[in-house]
Amino acid sequence: MIPKGKLIPIGGAEKRHEELKTPAEMQAPDNQLAVLSRVLQEMKGTKTRLEVITSASSIPHIIGADYMASFQSIGCEHVNILDLRTKKDVLKKESLRRLEEADGIMISGGNQARLSRSYLGTPFYDLLVERYCNEPDFVIAGTSAGAMIMSSAMIYDGTSKEALTTGKAKIREGFSLVPKSVIDSHFVNRNRFGRLMVAVAEYTDHIGIGLAEDTGVIITEGRYLECIGSGQVHILDGKNLRIDNIDASDEPSHLIHFQNMLSHLMIEGDRFDLVNRKFL
Repeated sequence: MIPKGKLIPIGGAEKRHEELKTPAEMQAPDNQLAVLSRVLQEMKGTKTRLEVITSASSIPHIIGADYMASFQSIGCEHVNILDLRTKKDVLKKESLRRLEEADGIMISGGNQARLSRSYLGTPFYDLLVERYCNEPDFVIAGTSAGAMIMSSAMIYDGTSKEALTTGKAKIREGFSLVPKSVIDSHFVNRNRFGRLMVAVAEYTDHIGIGLAEDTGVIITEGRYLECIGSGQVHILDGKNLRIDNIDASDEPSHLIHFQNMLSHLMIEGDRFDLVNRKFL
């Protein structure tokens, strides 16, 4: 089935209201909250009924207030914060009602493992997937942890050094909104190339999507990526990978090596087909 809705995973640290201290800064051409504005545009513009999910954050009240101010500053008339701390909160009828009435959701950063623990296997998750699959105007956006949870194989912890030394990335089940994918965030700023590369080497039928900060992709039909924002998106493809020793040792620390990892680099406006694995 071809999904009718849209996904917008973002690499974190997108320009937000809190970073702009003066009216002059707010009006500067490069400070127009471009990524969040595009998120709103892909929904219903200023008429969007938006729910910001802050479940992944350890400081939900601060993050929630920041996103509310940010979306209001670009004209969103109906933005609310949905802070569900536990699976019990997720199971409440009120939570489902608010998801039913929303035009889209924005999932904040934080700890993506909190999201998988609280949402997978719930009616809230089922409704989220149902609306994404069946409603053309429904949008699921997420930044940092909120982006990483969209993949099927979700990185939940670990550094590039650890991954390259052990030959293992720390993976658990994500929301699987982007099938056969591994999404990583803060990709350049936090030097996460190594751990995404190892994840793709473990899951060679998966595409690795490394999102720089203030950068994301709009995914339509579950396959077509359009790069947005000020940075780059790294695509890693292991379809031709020759793996020599990623599982060769039971030692806790050994250097791995493999060959033929394909890498692509996207900037704003570039488009990529996840199914055919090529630029458009």
